[in-house]
Amino acid sequence: MVKEAIFDTSAIFAAVVKNDPFHDAAYDIFQELGSVLLPVNVVTELAYLFWKRGANNASVLRKIVEHPKITIICDVKAPILAARTLERNGISLISYNDAVVIHTATNRQIPIVTFDKQMRKRARALGIKVLPENILTG
Repeated sequence: MVKEAIFDTSAIFAAVVKNDPFHDAAYDIFQELGSVLLPVNVVTELAYLFWKRGANNASVLRKIVEHPKITIICDVKAPILAARTLERNGISLISYNDAVVIHTATNRQIPIVTFDKQMRKRARALGIKVLPENILTG
């Protein structure tokens, strides 16, 4: 069983928002893990997502980042490697946050929890374990 994984924005959002279509899967994985890692760019993106959806209340974000199971991480090389990867492969900057998460998982050799179809595909192509293993994404 996996003890630690990186949650991307789609996964941590789904884990805390009960009406998200992936809530049950995300919440179950969150509960099973001993440690959930959130790259700092995921926290920033999550704050923006809550604000955009009308949840302009910092207490929601505070409860997430202060949860005892969650560790906020900042891999200082990941942004550099992500930018190089995007440039080298002609990938749009819209994928920058995903690339940072993927490089962080690669460096730490741990799985990614995501419901983002493109990110799942890219991570698997690089040999990164993706959770949940089987899920229908849009």
